[in-house]
Amino acid sequence: CVIISTIIGNILRGTESVDTLLNMSKDIAISYDERILEYIDLSNNLSALKLDELPYIGYTLKALGAGLWALRQTEFQSSINAIVLEGGDSDTNASVAGAVLGAKVGYSGLPSVWLEGLVRKEELMKKVNLLIKKLNIDSSIQESIPKTIVENKPSLFHRVKSMMRIKKN
Repeated sequence: CVIISTIIGNILRGTESVDTLLNMSKDIAISYDERILEYIDLSNNLSALKLDELPYIGYTLKALGAGLWALRQTEFQSSINAIVLEGGDSDTNASVAGAVLGAKVGYSGLPSVWLEGLVRKEELMKKVNLLIKKLNIDSSIQESIPKTIVENKPSLFHRVKSMMRIKKN
């Protein structure tokens, strides 16, 4: 979704204002389809999104709403759990929300118990480091896994790392 990608990109570039990001979302929605605006507005209340509403489970705008709701949150684990417990297409909704909220809270904001259970963690960390190098974020990247440190831009580094897929044991 263009809106979710734009939000994540802007978070990674340092935009922290939720209102600014939501206004960007509205501008994009207007340029594509004004029906999207309803889900942007509904995203201030998770239950209002009716993520388990039949026959709309799996509807792209439901996942968008979950991602925008997550943008307004600050605590990763409880927010993702809340989305999953809403039902519906919970894996998709939580994935979109996790990408947005993970970019916002950064690597250090992810639950350590989930990071410890990350499937193929070493392989993923190598890919993250490769991405950071390709983006030329910093030339002082250490190759140690998982203790990579980017001295000049730790916030951006942790945000990129947080976009990894996580799996709870």
